[in-house]
Amino acid sequence: MFKRRASAAALCLMLAVASAVRHAPLELRRSIPAAANAKIRMEAEEEENKSVQNSIVSRHSKTYSPAQCERELKALHERYPDQTELSRIGTSVLGQPIWALSFGAAAETAKTRVLVQAGMHGREWINVQIAMAQIEDYLGQEQYAALLRETALVFVPMCNPDGVRIAQEGADWIEDEAARADVQRWIDESGEPYDQWKANGRGVDLNRNFDARWDEQTEERATAGPAYAFYRGENPESEPETQALVELTNDFGPDSTISYHSRGEYVYWYFGQTGEALDRDETLALHIRDLTGYACLTRENADVDSFAGYKDWCVEKLGIPAFTIENGANEWGVPVPIEHFDEIYRCSRDITALVARELNR
Repeated sequence: MFKRRASAAALCLMLAVASAVRHAPLELRRSIPAAANAKIRMEAEEEENKSVQNSIVSRHSKTYSPAQCERELKALHERYPDQTELSRIGTSVLGQPIWALSFGAAAETAKTRVLVQAGMHGREWINVQIAMAQIEDYLGQEQYAALLRETALVFVPMCNPDGVRIAQEGADWIEDEAARADVQRWIDESGEPYDQWKANGRGVDLNRNFDARWDEQTEERATAGPAYAFYRGENPESEPETQALVELTNDFGPDSTISYHSRGEYVYWYFGQTGEALDRDETLALHIRDLTGYACLTRENADVDSFAGYKDWCVEKLGIPAFTIENGANEWGVPVPIEHFDEIYRCSRDITALVARELNR
């Protein structure tokens, strides 16, 4: 849909290297020349290499199951027991746990609260690894220590464990015979392979199931009933996965949310904002654009052409800046091949930090 910017990876690398060793204002970070100082580059690479060598998170695994995500979340909590809180926030349609990891400042006293979620669409599981790598790096690298002293973070790295597992394994693992038959029928009707599965275990596209102009979904590709993708559900927030995320968000009270999806190298942020909210949200979105090299709407061409997503609900119901980050170039397809993890991560690693720092000002 959107043409990939050839300079995105180079810009990401330049800014990520600079951010790894200093936290100057965004305006100064933008001015760093492409031929970065050799000492800065070396220090940044040393810190990144040290982090990867001691890594818990499987950053380059070609598949990333709910069980693996759970193991690694628990291992991160074990490594940082006094800094993290691991909570089961809900259960999927097919009985799998949905986890959230909280860390940083206490939510009650934090200057800023940011919620990050990923894995809402089954076939986009590379974003689960992106979110997990962010957790590990933010907890383990000194460059984020000052940020965590004044920012409360909550990560829900895999919102849709059923969808992720169906996209990776097919339907044979589903114990309930009727549910297994439904999933098999829906994929057969689609003519798509299992790795294209987006929905939850009941054939509902979770990013069309939130109470944000839910009844206005009239896109040509929307489906009238359960399917591998694009079905909005019987009513808003009909699904346990949606309900869990809504409840967590309301309890946490974020100042901003970030949702990782794939693909297109694009930043979505607009859902009818006006006045000061429009100014605030566009400014943050443009900062993300400058950090990542991704494309982004501006107010001159902003339009609402999709509805009932998590980002939409956060903007409309909570009145906060919310962003959907589409990681991966269109030509890479979905699932995005894990070979592109490092390139994507250079772009996306500091998005959460950037949003928090800008809101902390």
